[in-house]
Amino acid sequence: EQEGGVGDASTMTLGGQRTLTGADGTAVIEDVPVGRYTLRVRHPRCAPEERPDQQVVEHQQLDCGRLTLHEAGLVRGTVRAADGTAPRLAMVQYRRVGSEDWQVQMAQGGAFRIDGLATGDYELRAQALAGGPGSFGEIVTVLVRGGETATVQVPTGG
Repeated sequence: EQEGGVGDASTMTLGGQRTLTGADGTAVIEDVPVGRYTLRVRHPRCAPEERPDQQVVEHQQLDCGRLTLHEAGLVRGTVRAADGTAPRLAMVQYRRVGSEDWQVQMAQGGAFRIDGLATGDYELRAQALAGGPGSFGEIVTVLVRGGETATVQVPTGG
């Protein structure tokens, strides 16, 4: 199920298998091997949703229940060195405030975009890669709101 007027179809994959949801949002993936799985649903305009620890048993159907997708926000930004120039290539790392896991987004020509973020505060840091890796600059915090674009400038280190 999707909130905020987001589209009515999604694609699901398991290895090479793909399933398109119907107009009612129902998706069926057939012939799944026995085992434990985490169901992850992603859409660029929605925050990711996860249903962990789903046990598939032989010759039985598994109903994972209804997943509600919430409208996501995005961050659009630039990376700048101390002298104000944009590096040709930079790595931007981001994480939700309170999380230990950094995600990576590349910035070419000093520009980047991160979409599909759940609402909340995020920390970002950048490192120039062109000419050899430099150090990370200071961490910048940005508030992400559903359906909105947050704009930020992230400095590289030294």
